[in-house]
Amino acid sequence: MSHIATYATQLQLNPVSSRAEAKNDESYQLFLEALEVVAEEYGGRVEDHITDYFGRQRRCTFGLITPMFSAGLGVDVDPKTGRVSFVFDDYGVSQDLIQTLQSRVVQTFTSMAVGRALTDMNYDVEVEEGSLDPNRPANPRRKVTVRGVM
Repeated sequence: MSHIATYATQLQLNPVSSRAEAKNDESYQLFLEALEVVAEEYGGRVEDHITDYFGRQRRCTFGLITPMFSAGLGVDVDPKTGRVSFVFDDYGVSQDLIQTLQSRVVQTFTSMAVGRALTDMNYDVEVEEGSLDPNRPANPRRKVTVRGVM
């Protein structure tokens, strides 16, 4: 049985008035970059939809599709508030996998945003990330270090 679940985050992008404005907004572009990094790590891609257990498409702002989670982890952004939430069909899917993907997206976006903010303040920024543990593909551990030198 299909069950679409929603998980609210503390992330917030800039409010926008239209999809066209979102495509040109720096916070949306940075979030898309973060999703593309995570998609590449997991051998996936970014779409504009996810699918439910029965294969029906559900449109969303962004959809992260990976071989381990082919239905996809969707991202909805409220255009009025910029609030980010994850959506997914959790029927028959490992909750650990969903949590891992959500965490990777949040961590990647946060580290990229901090790096961008420091760069905007004229710091030289270096982001160092540990590699994925091949023995733990569903729950990788990674350390992210952001250094800023003025």
